[in-house]
Amino acid sequence: MVQDIHHTMKNLLFALIAFTCTTAYCQTDAQIDSVCIKMCKTLMETNGADSLKVNAATAEHLPGFFERFEPANEDAFNAMLEKIYFHLQKNCTAFTSMLDDVNGNQGEWQILKDIPKNSLNKKTCRDLDKIKKFYYFEVNGDVTDVTIDKGIWLENFADGTFSKLEFKWTSDCEFDLIFIESNNTIRKNLSSKGDIYHYGLHEKKDEAYFMWIVNRDGTIMSSPIHVKH
Repeated sequence: MVQDIHHTMKNLLFALIAFTCTTAYCQTDAQIDSVCIKMCKTLMETNGADSLKVNAATAEHLPGFFERFEPANEDAFNAMLEKIYFHLQKNCTAFTSMLDDVNGNQGEWQILKDIPKNSLNKKTCRDLDKIKKFYYFEVNGDVTDVTIDKGIWLENFADGTFSKLEFKWTSDCEFDLIFIESNNTIRKNLSSKGDIYHYGLHEKKDEAYFMWIVNRDGTIMSSPIHVKH
């Protein structure tokens, strides 16, 4: 389970950093991303079972991080660790693949070798503005509804939460999503206000548009977003 990996990280950290924190600072998202990128490198370079990889990355990089950015109490510690956990998914495809292996990927995301060649014209791509209502599948199989209207990309999740992003075309078939706000546990931990995600449309089948994104670790992924009636 995803929770098992989360708890493994948490329990190992408690053992490693107990009574070692001395100076309190306020960590930034950039600093969290930095340690996540280092953890990802260790994950990819470590041989053995996934649990050994997680233990190696946690033990090597997080004790020093928590010594530098000392949490004031257990709640602050849990909040910081949760943010690291989700930012690691944002910055490390090796880690998200590990979670998919444990839980099963019921979504439609696929890893590609290269950015796919666009087979669409400007009119077909820009029809997103006219259609407005779509949906896509999360990794766990949940359906997320999307409304594109007046420059806003609004996601409504199965648990009743939402995410709000600015929608901005950057070329005929490419666009940016700029994070504004969310009350969804995963999304609000993955993103900070102003974070930019660049997407490209490359294919249309039946009533689904296929879009690509390049993750921070350089991995290219593609998924369909379906027209909702």
